[in-house]
Amino acid sequence: MKKYILFGFMFIAISLSAQEAFYTKTLKELIAFETLIKENRISDLSKLIDESLYTGQENNSFYKSNINDKTVPDDMFVWFIITDDKSLAAVIGNNESVFEMTKAERNHIWVDFFSVIETGFPYAIHKYSAEYFEDEKGDSLQFEKISRYEFRYKVDGKYDWITNKASNFFNGSSNEKHIVYSFFGPGQLSHIDILVPRDDDKGWEDEVSPFFYVVGRDLQESQPIPSPIDIPFFMSLKNFNDRIWSDN
Repeated sequence: MKKYILFGFMFIAISLSAQEAFYTKTLKELIAFETLIKENRISDLSKLIDESLYTGQENNSFYKSNINDKTVPDDMFVWFIITDDKSLAAVIGNNESVFEMTKAERNHIWVDFFSVIETGFPYAIHKYSAEYFEDEKGDSLQFEKISRYEFRYKVDGKYDWITNKASNFFNGSSNEKHIVYSFFGPGQLSHIDILVPRDDDKGWEDEVSPFFYVVGRDLQESQPIPSPIDIPFFMSLKNFNDRIWSDN
């Protein structure tokens, strides 16, 4: 009996790991697609969409499921459309709900999907904070640098340690309408905002739009123009923070 229980736990762990890998891969694809759109690299965009096993549909929309990509869980699909303003409207769904979802169904999927994002502080803010705490440490402020991208501090010895991490994802721009994950990554754009509707005026059983949005933000005139995104290198990274892109 214990063997069956152990096998069950192992199967669940493998399934969750495969699902997490699928979510990470999907989010990386959407970020790469949007970056190529903003860089106006249309032939590279078409190539990557094909290599990522999406099927083209009407009105600049693309779809994939387990039928054409075995890394997609059996009951899931990905669909996105390139909008007129050159952003992406995307759906991560299951084959039962398709595009009609209650808020509870949609948010259940989103909780898992966006769990692959680890937010923190942009590197410039993290670096400034580390230098400040290093200078100010003393009897009333304890400071420990854990790595280049992580430190912790404690004030007056009265509080728990507070950890500060650098991350390519920052959610300091969230507002009443959207949870906003800002991705500071590679490519010739300022950053990418992932807008996740809150729909606070809807009940859990109300039908809601299943879309979230991937929006590339243009460089400001004062910003230097970085190198174009290196697609093979970006797609080869396992996790989103394997390289902190703003640490030049």
